[in-house]
Amino acid sequence: MDFLSGFTPVGKLDTIWVIVDRFTKRMHMIPISKSITAEELATLFIDRIFRLHGLPAEIISDRDVLFTSTFWHTFFQSLSVHLKLSTPFHPQTDGQTERGNRTIIQLLRALFDFNTQEWIKQLPIVEFSYNSHVHSSTGFSPFVLDLGYQPTSPHIDTRLINQTQLNNAGKSGRHLAELLHTYNQVALDKLQETQEVSEKYYNRKHQELLLEVGQLVLVHRRARLLGSSFKFTKDYNLYFGPFKVLQKMPNNNNVYELDLDRAYGKTGQSSRLVNVKNLRPYYHVLDKNTTPPPASVPQLKRFATNNWISAIVGIDVLNQTVALTFRQCPEYHAAIFKARDARQAMSPELWDQLLNKFKLDCEDPPPLPSTIEELPPVDAMTRSEHIPTSSVSSYSPVLDDIPMDLS
Repeated sequence: MDFLSGFTPVGKLDTIWVIVDRFTKRMHMIPISKSITAEELATLFIDRIFRLHGLPAEIISDRDVLFTSTFWHTFFQSLSVHLKLSTPFHPQTDGQTERGNRTIIQLLRALFDFNTQEWIKQLPIVEFSYNSHVHSSTGFSPFVLDLGYQPTSPHIDTRLINQTQLNNAGKSGRHLAELLHTYNQVALDKLQETQEVSEKYYNRKHQELLLEVGQLVLVHRRARLLGSSFKFTKDYNLYFGPFKVLQKMPNNNNVYELDLDRAYGKTGQSSRLVNVKNLRPYYHVLDKNTTPPPASVPQLKRFATNNWISAIVGIDVLNQTVALTFRQCPEYHAAIFKARDARQAMSPELWDQLLNKFKLDCEDPPPLPSTIEELPPVDAMTRSEHIPTSSVSSYSPVLDDIPMDLS
C-alpha cells in the first residue's frame, strides 16, 4: 500500500490511498486527507478492505509516518498481520504499488480532458477499469482471479436511447449513464495503450510471442487461411478470427497449431499450423471500442441500419464471400459473410458505394458484379466455406458460426 498525493482538494480529500493485492493484482483506490491519523486509517481499512477481503497475511508499504506509527504496528501485530517496510534505497520492495500509482496517474490524466476538477468522481471508474483489465503477468483480470467472474462493464444500448422519449429526469439519468460508459471506455483504451507501449519496449529484447493452449488469437491475412482466391484492398493490416490455440510445436516457439474445426467444418481441415508472426492475442475487453464484429446476419443487418459497415476489404468471387470492416470495431478485425447475405443486409446505395470503393482500393481487382442479382448462385456454398467471426465474451470464448439460412 502507498499514498498518491498532490491532487486538487475536494473538501478535505486530496490524496489517494492505493492498495494492491500481490496475487490477484486487484487494486483499491480510496480518497483520503493527507492529514488523516493512523487511527482513522485503520478504521478505513476495516471498512473498505477487511469488509471485502478479510485480513491479509502481510502488508508491504514504505516508511510513511503513518505506517511506522506505534498504533499502526500494534493494531496489526495484535491481528498477526506481518508488516514489511521497504528500505530507503530499495523501494522496489513495494514496486507493485509503485507501478499501480503510475498507471493511476496515466488513467486520471486521460480522463482530465473531460473534467479536471472532478478527479474524485472518476476514481471508481478508474478502479473498475483497472480491475477489469487483463494483466500480462497473470493472463487474467484482477476481478476474475479475486471473484471468479468478470463483472459487466457499462454499455449503452443506442437502440433504446434513440427510440425512447425522456423527460428532464430521464435525460439526466441517460447523461450519467453515457458518462459512465465513456469514462470506462477511455480508461480501458488508456490501459490498452499503456500495455502496448510496455509490450513494444519489452519486445525490443524479446521477439517471441508466447501463447498458451486454449488462448484465442487473431490471424493476419498474409497467413492465407482464406485461400488464394480472395482479393483484398491495399489495407494490409487485417486479421480474422478468433481461433483457439491447440498446441505449440515442440521446440519451436514460432509455430502454433490452431483449431479450425468450427471455421472449416466439412473441408476436413480441422487444424492449421501458423507462424507466430501472423498471430496476435485476442482480448475482447481490451480491443478499442470493445465491440466485436457481427457474428450473424441479424447482427450484420443491425450494423448496416446504424451505418456501422465501413468497407468491403476483400471479395472471393469463387466462393461468393466478402470481408467487411466496421466503424464500431477494431479497424484491423474483419468479418467474413456470404455475399448474398451482405448484399441483402444493406441498402442498394450502400452496397454499390462500398463495392465501388473496393474496386478503387483493390490490389488486383477481379471482375465483379455490381448487384447481388448478378452474383453466381450461392446454393452450392456450405458452412465449411466460412471463416466466422465470433460473439466472444471476455471470459467464455466460443467461436460462433454464421447462420446461412436467415432471411
